[in-house]
Amino acid sequence: MSYTQHAATATCQITNVIDTSDLISQVYDYLTNHESEAPTDLLNCDSFDEFSDILEAYVSVADNTLTINMDTEESNSDGEVFDFLTDHYAHLMSSDFMKVVWVSYDSRSGLSADCTYYDKQGEMIDVEKLLKSQPKSTI
Repeated sequence: MSYTQHAATATCQITNVIDTSDLISQVYDYLTNHESEAPTDLLNCDSFDEFSDILEAYVSVADNTLTINMDTEESNSDGEVFDFLTDHYAHLMSSDFMKVVWVSYDSRSGLSADCTYYDKQGEMIDVEKLLKSQPKSTI
């Protein structure tokens, strides 16, 4: 029997958010008006407290830096919630990009990992293309 585990961390700068509780309240308010965008786990919450308990496992805010985490072996194991949050905040971030680092372990094929960057439209930034467009170094 094979085993797979995925973990990811996304970071970006945000403004107009006081702390993690404030961020959770803002996401809750947003989803009350945009229910069609809500991940299933968040849509099925019966109260704000239940919603907050779920989101606290995914997000933290410190010094205007938003960190979004997901690990399939932890309580924040829902990739749909992680994807919603990263897409939502890619459009709201104050930084020029969101950095997403992920790692996956599969008992058959081993480890895989990558680091990707997303712009303010939620589009992936092609880092290899950017690097190739730079003038060649003479060193």
